[in-house]
Parts: sequence; structure tokens; C-alpha cells
Amino acid sequence: MLPLTVALPELEQFPLERRKAIIESFNTSTETAALRERLSKLPFRLAAVIVIVVIGVMVLIYDVGAWRCMLAGLLCFAFGVPLGLLIQMELLRRAFRQYVQNRSTESG
Repeated sequence: MLPLTVALPELEQFPLERRKAIIESFNTSTETAALRERLSKLPFRLAAVIVIVVIGVMVLIYDVGAWRCMLAGLLCFAFGVPLGLLIQMELLRRAFRQYVQNRSTESG
């Protein structure tokens, strides 16, 4: 699977060598590793919460059968995982922006 490339206009102000150094230090920092560890569980947890809510509503309110609930659960899971991945990517982008701002104020 190819990694996603995200445009980061915050880095445009730095020369190429400085950009590479900032990205490398962000990737190897312990804070980033801890953030990635926490965020790695987000897509599946979000999908599970969506499944629980939808199946609960279907069973308790609409009195729907088990097969329809299982189908709805699979569809919710198929929707929740990509949504969680997008949220995960946005949170990593926000952390990177903050990291770049902190690095630029430290060196400036």
C-alpha cells in the first residue's frame, strides 16, 4: 500500500534540506510515535461505535430482523473505517502543523 501524500503549505517557507530535516525529526520523535499508537485504533473503534448505535436503533426502535442488522453492521463498518482513517490523517496533519510551528519559533 502506498503512503498517502498530503500537501503541507507550512513547509513551503523552508529550503528543501530543512524540510527533509523537519519531516525526519517529526517521524522519529517519541511524541509522534505515541500519537500514532493512539490513533491507530481510531478507525476500528469509530466503526464499532457506529455499528453499535445503528444496530441498537434498528433492534430497539424498528424491531428489524437479525440478517438486516448484520448487513447494516457490515455497511456501517465499511463506512466507519475510511471515515476514521480520514480523521486520523487530519489529526496527524494538525500535529505536524503544530510541530512545524514549534520548530520554526525555536530556530527563529
